[in-house]
This record gives sequence, C-alpha cells and structure tokens, in this order.
Amino acid sequence: MTRTLVWLMVLASATCAAAQSGSGPVQWLSDPQQAVRASQGANRPLLVWIIPPQRERVPVGEGDKLENRQEHALRDPVVVRQMRKFVPLRLNRGANREIVKDFGFSEAASYEIRFVAPEGQALGAVPSGDVAVAETLARRMAGAFDDFVKRVYAQNVKPKLEDKDAKPADLKAALKLVSELRIAAADRGVIALLERERLDAGVRAAVYEALAAVSNKDALGKLLELARGGDAGAAKALEKVPPVGAELLVAELKPDAPHFDYFVYRIVTRASRVSYAKPERFFDNADTAQKTEEVQRVSDVVKQAAEKWKAEND
Repeated sequence: MTRTLVWLMVLASATCAAAQSGSGPVQWLSDPQQAVRASQGANRPLLVWIIPPQRERVPVGEGDKLENRQEHALRDPVVVRQMRKFVPLRLNRGANREIVKDFGFSEAASYEIRFVAPEGQALGAVPSGDVAVAETLARRMAGAFDDFVKRVYAQNVKPKLEDKDAKPADLKAALKLVSELRIAAADRGVIALLERERLDAGVRAAVYEALAAVSNKDALGKLLELARGGDAGAAKALEKVPPVGAELLVAELKPDAPHFDYFVYRIVTRASRVSYAKPERFFDNADTAQKTEEVQRVSDVVKQAAEKWKAEND
C-alpha cells in the first residue's frame, strides 16, 4: 500500500472522528496508535494536543476561557493550513494516562501541544497560553516543521546523496523525501548526482522530480540547462514545477531577444494556469512592444499564482 493511499484512508477516518469531537476544520485523530501509524506512513510529524478529562473541561462558549480561545485559534485559516503538514492527534489525558508520557507530557498536562517526529523524537512544544494565540501557534508550527525537515535532511537524505556507493533504491528513497518535503538544502547534492558517470535511469528520473519539486534558482537552472540541451526527462520535469518555480522562470522571458523562448513561456503559463496563452506563431510575428505587453500580463498572473501557492503551502 502506498503512503498516499494510507494517508487518504487516515484522513477519511479522521473526518468522522472530527465530526464527533466538534473540533472544527482540523481533522483530529483520537487513537494514538492510529496516529503514529499515519505519521510513519505519510512521513509527517505528529502534532499532539492534550486536553483534560471531560469533568475538568469548560463548556464551549462559557466566557473567555482558555479552551475556548484555543479552539478559536485552532480554527484560524493560517493554523489550519499549517496543520496540513502534520498528523494531528487530540489526546484526552483521562483516557490515555498511560500514554501521555510517551509523547513527552506530564501526568497533569492540559491544553498543551507537542510535536513529535514519526520515529518518536521530540520536535518542540507549545505551552497552553501560546496555543490560544493563532499567530504564535502558526509560527511555532512552522518552526517545528522546519526542524523536522532539517532533521530528515541531515539523517536520511544528505548521507545517501554523499555516499558514492549508495544503492539506487537508497538514492531513490532519499530523493523521494526531497520531493515530498521540498528540501531546498538538498539542491546541490541532488544536482551533484548528475555528475556521476553511471547513474541509474530511475535515479536520474527521481533527480529531475526532486529538482522540480524544490524549484529554487539552482534547481530550475539545472533543469533548464538540461532541457535546452535536448534532455526530454528534464523538459518533462519542468512541466511539473509549482507556481513559485514559474515565478522564477518568468525572468527568462526576454521580449527583445532575437528568438523568444517559447519553451519557458509554455512552462510558466501552464504552471500558473494563465488564461489565453498565446501560440508560438504570435511571438514569431509580434513586435517587441506586443511581446513586452504579453510578458507583463503573464508575469502579473504568475506572481498572483505564486503568492497564493506560498500562502497555501509554506
């Protein structure tokens, strides 16, 4: 079973659990073992929110209580978007007294959040007061996920990329992590793989996928260099770049160039779903002013698409 399928199954069951818990848009799991399996299967860290037993809880809507403020913060759109990077587990202290310590909580913990890597390492904590402030909570979540990505890169990616004797299967596993987590720090190591004399075809394809997923200046520059040199695999990978990658590639469009780069134009318009993209014959016949106007139109749309993408994914 693929990680994606496992994750979709977990989300489906989590939706039912959330509906029963009344916890709003966050799809909380309530079974610790199921949450750990989901975390390991999807390679996403756990976000564990511990609440007290029902007898200690405050009815929703009863004054400006901590729990109500936390519930409000956890419904904040920015927090909800950040939550997509985690497997969220809502842990009732009363029903899980023997388990709370496994996640780093004390026996008396209430309304706190802890971040835990799939293998069980602690990634940080958020005290109860900060959980109630959406801006602070979102910042802590972003920091915890960044720490998780750095840990994955240092432990599971970099050593494999630098190992001259690494097996193709191990390299592909490392490159898959780069793609899934968009590990920008791995860009040079990924590019360096292309310099090896004998590179497995599957690894080469995974390299292109990883570079497209990272979509920073170095990654896109390498793909563009290869594609312009006739590498079909690199050209295909460029067609998968996200809008943030398209935003960087727009700079390659030179209206006054002797030969307009229609290949890049096609990539950026597809990546950002630009309406009414011009056919290649338009640029063959248009003057510089017309080309400049079209490039500016596309640039504006790409910028908006990139901003939206970053708001939803970063």
